Amino acid sequence: MAQYKEKPTRWCEAKALTFFINFIKNHNGSVNDNDTFQLVADLLPSERWYALITKTFPSKDLQKMINAHGRNCLDFKDDSQEVLRTIWNFEFARPKLRNLLVQISTEALRKNPAEHYTHELFPRKTAELQKTLKLSDLEIQILLVQAFVQKDLLCIADGHNRHTDLNDKVVFIAKSVDRDIAEVREALMEKNRLCRYACLDDDDLDFNPELFGFLNGFSTDPIANIFFERNTEKSLPWDFYGAVVEKHGELLERIITSRSGTKAANILLYGAPGTGKTSFAKTLAERLHRTCYLIKQKPGINRDAESKPEFRFGALGVCTDMADPAQSLIIVDEADEMLRGGNGGNLLASIFGGNVSVGDKGRLNMVLDSSKVPTVWITNTPAEALDESSRRRFDYSIRFEPLTDAQRKMIWHNNICKMNLEPLVPDELQSKLATLYPVSAGGITLVLQNLSKMTPRPEEVEGLIEKLMRPHCELLGISTQKNKMLPAKDYSLSGLNIKGKIPLENIVGAVRNYLNGKQNELDRPRMNLLLSGAPGTGKTEFVKYLGAVLNTKVIVKMGSDLLDMYVGGTEQAIKQAFAEAEQEHAILFLDEIDGMLQNRERATRNWEVTQVNELLHQMENFSGIMIGATNFAVNLDPAVMRRFTFKLEFDYLDNAGKKIFFERMFHTQLTPAEERRLAAIRHLAPGDFRTVRQSIFYLGNDVSNSDRLDALLRESESKTGVVNDKKHIGF
Repeated sequence: MAQYKEKPTRWCEAKALTFFINFIKNHNGSVNDNDTFQLVADLLPSERWYALITKTFPSKDLQKMINAHGRNCLDFKDDSQEVLRTIWNFEFARPKLRNLLVQISTEALRKNPAEHYTHELFPRKTAELQKTLKLSDLEIQILLVQAFVQKDLLCIADGHNRHTDLNDKVVFIAKSVDRDIAEVREALMEKNRLCRYACLDDDDLDFNPELFGFLNGFSTDPIANIFFERNTEKSLPWDFYGAVVEKHGELLERIITSRSGTKAANILLYGAPGTGKTSFAKTLAERLHRTCYLIKQKPGINRDAESKPEFRFGALGVCTDMADPAQSLIIVDEADEMLRGGNGGNLLASIFGGNVSVGDKGRLNMVLDSSKVPTVWITNTPAEALDESSRRRFDYSIRFEPLTDAQRKMIWHNNICKMNLEPLVPDELQSKLATLYPVSAGGITLVLQNLSKMTPRPEEVEGLIEKLMRPHCELLGISTQKNKMLPAKDYSLSGLNIKGKIPLENIVGAVRNYLNGKQNELDRPRMNLLLSGAPGTGKTEFVKYLGAVLNTKVIVKMGSDLLDMYVGGTEQAIKQAFAEAEQEHAILFLDEIDGMLQNRERATRNWEVTQVNELLHQMENFSGIMIGATNFAVNLDPAVMRRFTFKLEFDYLDNAGKKIFFERMFHTQLTPAEERRLAAIRHLAPGDFRTVRQSIFYLGNDVSNSDRLDALLRESESKTGVVNDKKHIGF
């Protein structure tokens, strides 16, 4: 085991001494911190400094300084650096002390020049940093001054008794590197490397601690690893992305590959989390035979560091300058904070004065306008939350919809193969899991990793996956599909009271014929169904039944799921619901549709009209099956009614229907007297029978038909305006 060994810092001390000489030559103000002279004071013992000072200054000058009042009096009992600071602050003594300090420092450098110590770690890392980031000599000098301040080799002399401000720091740097302050300010401009690469903190000009860690050898990795990494993961196949590839693939490839020698393309991938945006970008790089680089979320050395846009913009700049534009693709994942922009500008405003608008938005737009390597930006932020001036700079954008069952099945399959779990999770179970749990790729991977570590027996695999998935879904607020859209086991079409001449069986057949038809068939009528009627009359159960008999997934959206408090939000949610159903080849069931399709003639606000218009547009152009359900069909906009292929009104049960549902739900036979009593109960719906069955479920076998009829009567009379004729009920 290697023992601790102090790393030599002679090179740093020599370079810092050079900066100190420059500073002391250029500084004419007072100094309030005695640490300013620490570096030079350590060159000689206190006795030697005392001898040199008494030799340099006349007795009368020394006596004047000794007799001064308060803290400013000279006391040779103090440490050397305090003695030097005190003398410096006497303006009449400053020129002679300056000459003495320069003389001692120069002699020290003559004996031990920095060139003798270039073999040390810090100078070697500094050379690597300058080469990798392509920093000028001035830029590296500015960085070193701030690095030595952080190492306590230099101390900023501000000349006043308050917290050092940014202007103090800029002035101190300019004096230390012996350059005009305008040149230093230029080097610190946002467009130049020091800020672009986040070498210095935007807020206070402090040296980037990650670079500081690199220079001090805290990591043996190359400097580039702090900023970005090369993707080495195996990508998913190109055709895995189905509709995305069909719609965008060819054009996307042409946009990226056609930019040789010009500004590179910026591509935006946005949409809900866990929809495959990052894996698509990696697959795109492989498809184009380009090296894929991932911009780090946070500095590579300090794992506990916070991810900041400033660092990520800097990392992107480093990667852009190092990557081959013709052979590379950069991915900026989770770029939400970078894309949303901000109200920065504190640094430049403090240096130059006034209110300089150079926030993250300005930096983002500058990066987008000057990119040299094709870059894919990935965000979960809605498009409307991004500034319009930034949005229009993207060469192409793709909105990622939620994963389809088929895509999720492939993610299950790829992870299972990667973890060698094929014998435990067969293909049939993979399909079941993909439908049952609408989770992201990350959730699937996490569950399978935990499953693999448990080394389960084949017979317990499905149960373990369910136990692992359930809390994951609960944590993320994901509703599982288990039994959600399956009809009741005792459900059938018989007994329902549907107004109209077309039997329900024929409606089911018509929908089946639509599914079996060709998508591109000329003048193919749409298939939109409207189910209206009182609550509990069987509308939702019919949709469940339809999905089951046609073996087609049903996507349910309540009116409350789509209504949004923000302007344009409802329209976007409506559009997304239809897109999701089309992508999944599913039936789209809009329950409580009256909340979104009220008559526009009664609208008092603009959004009440626009959301109806959006829904009408989607219904007109939807190539799948859309079913709407309402308890209040009379409130619907007339134009909506015309767009439904079939309009089914579910009424309360007739006498025959009541008898069918009573005997089917309660598994019993009615006597003629009980039939007459049941027929006299008005406004009964299938839902009432289910409610009664649930209420008496735990009462055991002691429940009689009379008890059931009493319960049904109470359900009937609980409905507003229903009064049963008691004379006709009984025996």
